[in-house]
Amino acid sequence: MSGMFQYAGQYAKTWSLNLGNNFNTSNVTTMANMFSNAADRANTWSLNLGDKFDTSNVTNMAYMFDDAGSS
Repeated sequence: MSGMFQYAGQYAKTWSLNLGNNFNTSNVTTMANMFSNAADRANTWSLNLGDKFDTSNVTNMAYMFDDAGSS
C-alpha cells in the first residue's frame, strides 16, 4: 500500500476520504508514503480510516502522512 493515496486531492478546495469498514489492512506490512501530500493545499479535508484500519503488522510507516493537509 506504499503511496496508495499519495497526492490524492492535491490542490482541491475540499477533500474527503472515507475508507469505511471494508478496508482491511491487517496483513499490510508497508504503508510508507500512503497518505503523503494527500489534500496538500486543500482548504478543508477529512480522513476517516474506518474500523478495519489495522497497523499491527506494519513495519514501515516512513512518511505515511508527510505533508498531508499542509498549506
